Amino acid sequence: MKHLLQLGLLVLFISCQKKETANTTPPDPDSYQIQLKEQQAAQVLNQTFGISKSAGWLDKMPSFLTDIPEADTLEVRLTSFLGKRKLKKLYANGSLDSIKYPVDSVKRGVYVINGYRDEQQFIIIDANNNYSFKDDTVFYFNKDFKHRIAKESLLRDSIPFITVTYEDFDGEKLVEKRLKVKPLPEKIPYQEFLTKEQLKQIHPRQLNDIFSTKLFYQQDWEGILELEEKQYLVNVMDGLRGPSVFFYDTPRDSISIDRDKQNYRIKDSVKLGSHYYIIDSITSIKDELFIRKLDIKAPKWGYLAGEKSVDFEFQNIAGEERKISEVLQDKEYVLIDFWGTWCAPCKELTPDLVRMSKEYKDKLALMSVAYERKKEPLLKYIDKHQMEWEHIYLEGNAKSAKKGKPKLIKNFAIEGYPTFLLINKQLDIVYRGIGRPGLEKIEEVIRE
Repeated sequence: MKHLLQLGLLVLFISCQKKETANTTPPDPDSYQIQLKEQQAAQVLNQTFGISKSAGWLDKMPSFLTDIPEADTLEVRLTSFLGKRKLKKLYANGSLDSIKYPVDSVKRGVYVINGYRDEQQFIIIDANNNYSFKDDTVFYFNKDFKHRIAKESLLRDSIPFITVTYEDFDGEKLVEKRLKVKPLPEKIPYQEFLTKEQLKQIHPRQLNDIFSTKLFYQQDWEGILELEEKQYLVNVMDGLRGPSVFFYDTPRDSISIDRDKQNYRIKDSVKLGSHYYIIDSITSIKDELFIRKLDIKAPKWGYLAGEKSVDFEFQNIAGEERKISEVLQDKEYVLIDFWGTWCAPCKELTPDLVRMSKEYKDKLALMSVAYERKKEPLLKYIDKHQMEWEHIYLEGNAKSAKKGKPKLIKNFAIEGYPTFLLINKQLDIVYRGIGRPGLEKIEEVIRE
């Protein structure tokens, strides 16, 4: 009995020692944990940023929905903010009790009515999720609205936001969430260019897309990071491709986001102060972001404005081995264009690039990097449009994440197309931009 008592005291002593050691172990001084707080419920950010999520197809009308209005044509869809796949994963790993929270009882999103009455489209969102459309706002749109909204940004801004409620996982349980959304009518894809006979050949499910709509919303989280006696505001915005992280080292207008501001993905590196950090991870509910200091004094491969590009080697479309410094030669700048013939916004800018190659030929060299599945269509396009400058062909599918990205795409952190980089003779990245606004800004720099 005495020995058992001594053994028990020894185990207790060891466990206390372990507990004390665990509690007193100093944290990694090179790792930082940023507490984030959701901002979207407090105020809506710049309306040009956000997610447009299509209202999902339903096999049949839910019987529990009431107060559905009369219309010439009408359908009900569901926009989910908590996907079934995520819900099933929570059941599988034991985070959520499937008996207490059965999938059919979870209010994963909101039901949306799309209809036409007297040649006018109307949309109703079951904002309070009470399965009745009697007490909800009715949005009316002229029949040409869906055709104009893609090109006229003021139209989208004119649609008011409403607050909807749904259920989401907070890390421990399901809780009610509030989200500001606005409906965006979608363009009719078939009716205008197909005959009645052709329309009959299309599956009814596809034809229903004539009356489809999207819900536009924004979710963002903010926190404060203190580094080297300096304070950074960290903003995380949700997106269909995952969270985008922004760092602001000066006070900013909380209702707008700078389109040219560099955003980072998880596992990207970022320079803050005099050091470089990697964005390690973010929690699934986005309440904590983790970054870690890297033991490097300079980036291995600069890709942001203000950084220095590597004098990288490449093989051009003719099979010749070149270096970026050779492309520059006696030029003041080289403009690198990341694009593809599959990218409509890229092709829209082809005439501008051709013009710039001639207008600024004394000071500007051009280099286009095409991320394409096949080389032949690219060669035909280059020849047809007389794109007489340096070209690189990278084989792959920019729209698929199944295979790894080519080294040049990965090292320059190319996420959108077209992306433009303006590099000077000293290999400094003078400017980085996307689309027409980016190209226009680059032309301003060249003219100056």
